[in-house]
Amino acid sequence: MFALEVYGGTEAVVELSDERELRGGLTYVWEQEKFNPINHHTLCHITWKFRDGSQLYRAFTYDWRLWTLPELGELLREAGFSEVKFYFERVEADEDDDEYLTGTGEFVEHTEIENQEAWLGYVVALK
Repeated sequence: MFALEVYGGTEAVVELSDERELRGGLTYVWEQEKFNPINHHTLCHITWKFRDGSQLYRAFTYDWRLWTLPELGELLREAGFSEVKFYFERVEADEDDDEYLTGTGEFVEHTEIENQEAWLGYVVALK
């Protein structure tokens, strides 16, 4: 078995910066600096900001190609895996707003999903 964590969606191919406040006054910043639509090369960074005003600016940098799900499936089959499965988080309607969906933390196999601004999933290949 071989497993890959993958991300994508319409926001995965644009320059953006997303800040998330975590417990203890810690802020996580995901920055997508560049994306080349010709070869899907992307350059992303993670910055950590601390309560005292200090930060680890671009503590992590990801300089890679953003592969599509069909490409990954084809490559894994060509590498000799007999089965490739795609898992995405199950969502439910929010209690307060039926239009808003929230993740359940449970990842289930899918053969089709709706395109979204952002998604996180897993590709699992079996021999």
